[in-house]
Amino acid sequence: SLEALKAQAVAARTVTVKRMRAFGGRGSSAHPRADVSNESRESQAWLSRRDMIKKWGFWGYLRNRARIAEAVKNTAGLVLTYNGELIDAVYHSTSGPRTENAGEIWGTDLPYLQSVACSFGRHSPKYKGEKAFSYAEFWTKLGMEPAAKNPPDLRILEYTTGGRVKSLTVNGRKIQGETFRRLLGLNSSCFSWRLSADGIFLQTTGYGHGVGLCQYGADGLARQGWDFRSILKY
Repeated sequence: SLEALKAQAVAARTVTVKRMRAFGGRGSSAHPRADVSNESRESQAWLSRRDMIKKWGFWGYLRNRARIAEAVKNTAGLVLTYNGELIDAVYHSTSGPRTENAGEIWGTDLPYLQSVACSFGRHSPKYKGEKAFSYAEFWTKLGMEPAAKNPPDLRILEYTTGGRVKSLTVNGRKIQGETFRRLLGLNSSCFSWRLSADGIFLQTTGYGHGVGLCQYGADGLARQGWDFRSILKY
């Protein structure tokens, strides 16, 4: 919906401005001569016109591009601040039942990036996910010596406020939940598993790191009549 797109426009603009050297930002670490890049882990994801047409088709591109442009125009000049400073306006696709505390995911706590209930994004196609690996694949992806082709001994040490795995042990070796997610290419660090004779089957809830703006949650709130300012504040 338009209000969700407007919330996203403000968040994306804030990320951009915060990184711009002209405003005291650090610029792009991946590309020293640029302020931002299209590498999502370092900056923000970006699609070219060709990519958008490939994703949506030509008429879908025209329709979506017009709505995006409207959201950008209707929020022109608006950014997010906390105590007068630009915030880290992070966002992700689908949080699951709750968003996350920044400190529990990345180690640095921020007062405006705290866990809140988010039951509004269940219509996301990535709300539930699953992946299966043979044991050989599993050990290779984790960069660990395969214990023959034996199943791992997985034990959860701690969960986050939002219900993700904060840390676990794999055959006694401690790994952060987000690291485990990244190495295995899981949608989320909110996961459970099942072991079989052939390998390991993992089920996930949510898509992304879970911190900040949940895009499908924002869409769900907009469908309930919330405006973009209320969505961002929530």
